[in-house]
Amino acid sequence: MAVVARTLGKISGIAASVLAVVPGGQVFAAAFAANALIMGAIGGKARPTAQGAVTDIQIGANMPSMELLGQAYSGGSRVQQVAYGTENDVPNAHLQVVDIYSGGGPLHGLVKIFGDFTEIAFDGGGAAIGYFSNDTLYRDYQLGATNEADALAPHWSGAPDWGSAYKLSGKAAICFSARFPKDGKRFGSGFIQTGAEWQGVLAYDPRLDTTYPGGSGAQRWADPADKAAFAAAKPTWAWTRNPGLLALRYALGTWERDESNSSAEYQKVFGIGGKIDQIVAEDFVELANVCDANGWTVNGTIFEGQGISKWDNLRRILIAGGAQPCFKGARLGLKINAPRVPIATITLDDIGEGEPVSPGTVAYEERKNTLTPYYISPDHKWASVPSTPVQITDFVTEDGEVKPEDVPFDLVTNADQAAQLTGYELVDRREPVFSLPLLRRFPAGALLAFDDAVRERFGIRREEATMTKRSTDWNAMRWSGEFIGERPGKHEFALALTGTSPPVPSLPTPEDRDTTASADPAATSATIRGGYIRVEGVLLTASDAGSSATITVSAHSWDYPGENADVARAGGAITGLSYSTAYHVYFDDSTLAAAAPTYHTATNQADALNSTAHPYRHYLGSVTTPASGGGPVDGGGGGGGYCVAPETPILMADQTERAASTLMVGEWVWTRHAETLAWGSYPITAVKRVPGARRFSAEIGGRVLRGSFDHPVWIDGAWVTLEQIGTPIDDGDVIAITVADAHSFIAAGVLSHNKQVDPEL
Repeated sequence: MAVVARTLGKISGIAASVLAVVPGGQVFAAAFAANALIMGAIGGKARPTAQGAVTDIQIGANMPSMELLGQAYSGGSRVQQVAYGTENDVPNAHLQVVDIYSGGGPLHGLVKIFGDFTEIAFDGGGAAIGYFSNDTLYRDYQLGATNEADALAPHWSGAPDWGSAYKLSGKAAICFSARFPKDGKRFGSGFIQTGAEWQGVLAYDPRLDTTYPGGSGAQRWADPADKAAFAAAKPTWAWTRNPGLLALRYALGTWERDESNSSAEYQKVFGIGGKIDQIVAEDFVELANVCDANGWTVNGTIFEGQGISKWDNLRRILIAGGAQPCFKGARLGLKINAPRVPIATITLDDIGEGEPVSPGTVAYEERKNTLTPYYISPDHKWASVPSTPVQITDFVTEDGEVKPEDVPFDLVTNADQAAQLTGYELVDRREPVFSLPLLRRFPAGALLAFDDAVRERFGIRREEATMTKRSTDWNAMRWSGEFIGERPGKHEFALALTGTSPPVPSLPTPEDRDTTASADPAATSATIRGGYIRVEGVLLTASDAGSSATITVSAHSWDYPGENADVARAGGAITGLSYSTAYHVYFDDSTLAAAAPTYHTATNQADALNSTAHPYRHYLGSVTTPASGGGPVDGGGGGGGYCVAPETPILMADQTERAASTLMVGEWVWTRHAETLAWGSYPITAVKRVPGARRFSAEIGGRVLRGSFDHPVWIDGAWVTLEQIGTPIDDGDVIAITVADAHSFIAAGVLSHNKQVDPEL
């Protein structure tokens, strides 16, 4: 087996500290009996179908109920969205939005609130901090206590169809209040896509219950029919991400009532609703121990409603722990993937009358040898993303080809966990099922060994196998067991696997979206790139501020091309910078009118340049901060021209060279396209003399090229600037040349870009 090595010892030698059998419960009574037809029996290999994206906001009538498990993001279900009020002559200036994120409250806590998948911080009074500050956005939230003391409160009064009676008890929810300002800048692209990350429902842990055999602690479970005992037990439960404990919670069900009325009956509102003695609780405890040891968690939202199977919901939770549900007698138990010791060895004396079914091989069309796990990635907007495919080379050789399949994990948020669970599934899928008539009774899920005589008689390849299903003939006192083989080395293989996640995308913020909605990014970018800076004296100065460095930006103006007005901009300072570090200075302005922009620095020039990723970025130039105790250092030289010295020879379409200062609009140059590098003739569309540029000189191929410090040239398969390869000479005039389509020209024999280099090229 080809695996990625990793430290093992996760669950080897694990002994569940609480494994006592719950007495009684031999009759599968009301709750499970009602669900037995839904559930069916263990042994089928079909996985539950993948659920829809929980990042979406559910809107509509008769929406499914839901519970949030572990720690996860949810878009919620929208139960109220209404605009109202007038402010500053703006009709419907206020918006109230109410989203429910989970039933089964109270949840453990609210972790983060998001707008367009960007975290939004709020102060203690519920007001947004940052972009949505200034009386723009507020929130009120509840964890879903039963009963909630008050309804969620909108920030601005007068919201229709809302009042003190709308308490949403038992529901974790958020009320958003937004104000649409008259200038239209906030929410210019519409109201944000809201969502939140929560720590979800609480669960009972038998290991922390002193009354449970082997347990120790204050947690308790009680039959909901015993109203006083159940009301006392609920507050003892704790938040968990453990698949074993949350599966047990779902099997037991969520029960609620009006807690202000102590005589009110508890009603099941979610889950299966079985009694504790109808469940093999020790199986869920064993699974909890295995998951703790392996670091496996369950995180996400499960839904209930029309067409949604509770059996599949239980399986979804258990899949996150590498387990499957099965019936042991009339009780719900588990088949757990973990190293175990066989409880008995089957000999020929244990074989009864009946027709055995010897193991064959899995049909070729059903075989898979490469499984790609998909898990829910918080780094990718909580979307389902692929991890590293899990493959067994022996299986590929046996099949003669790669036979792939995608495997979704709706409630897994860790790439390693998804890989390990996929490893188990890949191995188990190749094991054929067989059956044997038995004279001894064993529970489903039991691991049994088979002696040599049995294996030889019935063609059993594995020394050990797990019973997946048991059938009983009470008249003859015989049992028949269905088995799946236990492949040697399965656990070592699966638990050694690691996963990888795809590259993390750069997500636009609400501010980015609003800016985009109010401007044409491509046109604005072209205008910025075609402009240049006018400044009296030095634009950038770096100095020692005592404990760190400061860059001071002088007041300056930006000369935009065409009909755009020139803009005078105030200076500013960037503080807290490192010593002896080269910084590139920039600001963003989508309006091309900001008189006092906020200045920023980047150590990578590409991050400071105008580009398709940053179409509103204005580059001011670079400066290197002094060493501690050093004197001031001057810098600058930004703007959009990125030009050559006036005397620079430019290659024309007729193969002659002309000084840059003599070129005119409409003439043609011979050059290579900046993206495709194909040679051709292209027209000049603009020529401009730019004064006061910081100029550098570089010798390239035996010729000298002079130009602005950031003039880009193509050297050894990459765009580099004159500053990177040359030496400073002076401050002086340069010529900005714009060439249609090619965006390049040949200067002193060197391919030169006629504008800022897009980092994506």
